[in-house]
Amino acid sequence: MRRIFSFGILFFIVVLTYFSISFSEDTSFSNDSIRLSGSMRSGLIVNIVIYKKDIGDKYPYGNSLMWGGDDLHMPDTLVSGMDVRIDNVIVFIPLSAYADLGNPNAVSLNIKGSAFDIIIKGGDASGSYKATLVFSDGCLRKRKVTGGEFPDKAWEEAVYSFVANCKKSP
Repeated sequence: MRRIFSFGILFFIVVLTYFSISFSEDTSFSNDSIRLSGSMRSGLIVNIVIYKKDIGDKYPYGNSLMWGGDDLHMPDTLVSGMDVRIDNVIVFIPLSAYADLGNPNAVSLNIKGSAFDIIIKGGDASGSYKATLVFSDGCLRKRKVTGGEFPDKAWEEAVYSFVANCKKSP
């Protein structure tokens, strides 16, 4: 019985250590950018910079639907750029992966072995959202955005297939 108890504690410590290393806490924007980094199991380093910008009155797509706003009001800011590097090699991120994410509040990095997710949370109350960008084999594979209040009813998903520089297909 004592051996089973000891194994259980050891297993719990290993699992707790794995998840504490794999997940970064939500990090808030300081000024107009946020920087995150982490190490994959292979030892490769992931560096991420996400930029945000004030939209202002002269935004050319003012009538378009954006995550983080609502029917009557556009978000005040939007994600204006992403720089993702794996061991200093630039990962291609299409504009469609981030250009409609308004009022970003926090970002986290979830490393899962040789893959990772970037999670961007934004908006407020009924306009809140969670965007998950899924990376594997050195490329962006998928993006899923869910509404904050009703994630099963308000969501969109994009799968990216133009991944010429990836190590292998999804």
